Amino acid sequence: MSPRHNSANGNANAPEDFSAQLECILEVVQEWPQKGKGVLQNLLLGLGQRELTDKHRLRVDGEKHKRLYGSWRQLIDCQKKECLQEFIDICVMKKLLKREMSSFQSGTYSVGYETVTLTPQGIQFLQTGGASDAAAATFPAPKLLRDFRIEREEKKKAVMKEIQEWKDFDITSIPREELEKGEGVALQAERKWRSCLSALERAGAEQRDPRADLKLAACKSLVTNVIEDWRLEEAERLKIAYGTILPDMLVKRIAYASTVGRVSVELLFESGVRMGDTERLAKRISEWIDKDWMPLKNAADAPAVDGGATSDTPAEKRPAGGPDPSSALPLPYNIASWVAKKFNVPSVRASKMTATVQESATLFCQGLELELVAVKRLKQIAPATVEGHLMTAFMNGMQPLAGEEAHIKRFFEAVEPFPSKQQWDLMETAFLTAGVDYTTGKDTKTVVEALGGDGAKWYGKLRWYKCLRDLEYPIEEACLHAVPSAAKRQRTA
Repeated sequence: MSPRHNSANGNANAPEDFSAQLECILEVVQEWPQKGKGVLQNLLLGLGQRELTDKHRLRVDGEKHKRLYGSWRQLIDCQKKECLQEFIDICVMKKLLKREMSSFQSGTYSVGYETVTLTPQGIQFLQTGGASDAAAATFPAPKLLRDFRIEREEKKKAVMKEIQEWKDFDITSIPREELEKGEGVALQAERKWRSCLSALERAGAEQRDPRADLKLAACKSLVTNVIEDWRLEEAERLKIAYGTILPDMLVKRIAYASTVGRVSVELLFESGVRMGDTERLAKRISEWIDKDWMPLKNAADAPAVDGGATSDTPAEKRPAGGPDPSSALPLPYNIASWVAKKFNVPSVRASKMTATVQESATLFCQGLELELVAVKRLKQIAPATVEGHLMTAFMNGMQPLAGEEAHIKRFFEAVEPFPSKQQWDLMETAFLTAGVDYTTGKDTKTVVEALGGDGAKWYGKLRWYKCLRDLEYPIEEACLHAVPSAAKRQRTA
């Protein structure tokens, strides 16, 4: 594959050299000929490896395969499938590829689908590295790529404006290349932490959270009295510069992770901490979470008692003839029943399966807990956001998350506990009262207000509501009992 890269200039419609991109597509088509649109896109973008190997019986682990699988990602910033498809269409238009119809038998039916194959011109283009037809590789950027570049430039300007408004900030702490791009690990860590502090400042100023000032003080104490103190102590003990022990960027990443989940030695390692006594740091942060953070967070977030059944409900108050929740949890925790029935997966109303969702779900299926997925991603997020990603992947029927018993079990154990029958009935009433159609996924805040305004209690339950309604789930069977709370499952783990 040619190492050439196109060089964009100030004129968005000026012709550019896309020979490397076209060569990439042609090489993949040559290696895996007569593949459908979806398979070809996954090969170029490095997605769906399990489906490619198990369902389509394709090899992607050979030396040449490793170079080609996902090679598109190194050549162009826009990773949308629609943008890639524009380039494939250009290859067809320039007669480097041709479309053909193929088919396969599905029971008694023959299913047809469109494939692309190399033309003689395409083969010659590969053999000469594009020199045989340089004009074919020079053209203005396709529309989606132009739109992506414009959007990226606007985001960069917004980020630079945000940075200029920061107080007490040394801009030299951010690598120059990250400032030029307007994105990067160090810049993202700084923005994430400052956003967390700004949210608390606004909540206090607007009197939305009476404990916001205390939370803000606790967050600042976490950085100065816990993480940075540990960094200075380890630097003294090891006789190494404290910035080498723990760069400022990692201080912010760890601080943010501490406010949204539990911190372990493994999480510190995944965050990038490679030096010092990490067990002592994890212990200090855990003590801060238990003594300084959780009392403030729980006081604000604790859900009101709704009278619904719990795992502690006396046996005489359970529905007559119903199973004991401690020994036979209701669906969806009855994993074998889920695997057997499948219900309506994938759901036609499921949110789009984006690369962001795919990344979170793939890391989770590799065995990582929510907190580890949140920090191991290219862009750090909160574990609660990972939970939402998993719900989307599950509704899309992503394999192996929605198809293998072990992954389904981990998914149900990791996410928000399933609602009780009483909670389900309250949500049904709230949607009617608020006049909101659950299928739109909009106006959830209005529904929460109809439920009393406790977002910490209801947002997770409402996610389950939409998910299970879309999956045409047997609600009466599933809601017969509530299940142990996430906290109780964690204590017994």
